[in-house]
Amino acid sequence: MSLNMPLMMLVINVSIVAVLWFGGLQSWNGSLPVCQLIAIINYITQLLMSILMLSNMLTFFSRAKVSADRENEVFSTISEITDVDSAKKDSIHHGRIVFDNVSFSYGSTDDNLVLDGINFTAEPGETMAILGATGAGKSTLVSLIPRLYEVSSGSITIDGSDTRKIALEDLRRRRGYVMQQSILFSGTIRDNIRYGRPEATDEEVEQAADFDCAGVINSANYPHHGRQY
Repeated sequence: MSLNMPLMMLVINVSIVAVLWFGGLQSWNGSLPVCQLIAIINYITQLLMSILMLSNMLTFFSRAKVSADRENEVFSTISEITDVDSAKKDSIHHGRIVFDNVSFSYGSTDDNLVLDGINFTAEPGETMAILGATGAGKSTLVSLIPRLYEVSSGSITIDGSDTRKIALEDLRRRRGYVMQQSILFSGTIRDNIRYGRPEATDEEVEQAADFDCAGVINSANYPHHGRQY
């Protein structure tokens, strides 16, 4: 692809020089009027420009292929976090979350723990703020609840059930997650509110739109002015 533009410019310039050389000799001998020579040059330039634009499309095809290969690689990736054989369903009713001596590191053999010995309890209806400097592990801690990451040691329980023994679909459908950076997808606001739960009724969509950031709504993924961990 790096040779595409220089090669095409060389072809264009050589073609114009060839037309001027041979056409100029014929015009000098009187067999080719100057007006026709200029017309030929214009036609050749338009033709070569079209070929140049076509060659530039090869660059877009190359980029598209790389992007498609990357997407297929992501889609074919098998998650390391899966349900156990005895995964529970409908075990979350109130939402009492307990962190019991939770530690986490991004590598299985990494001794540099991001979280080390975390203990706290979040009662239903309670608002809890987790403060810390950038990179302290706030987002990582929250991501452990829906098992976007797996704890290295310790346990996280919801209503007394270990999250590792709760079915992933049930675990992730029964919590709301407001990202730090809100993203709107193309479509209506209603479609964006329904993103996490396409089958939601209009009443549930309106309830989510009016919902206060201090509460919890099941499976609602919607941009909100509040920030809560």
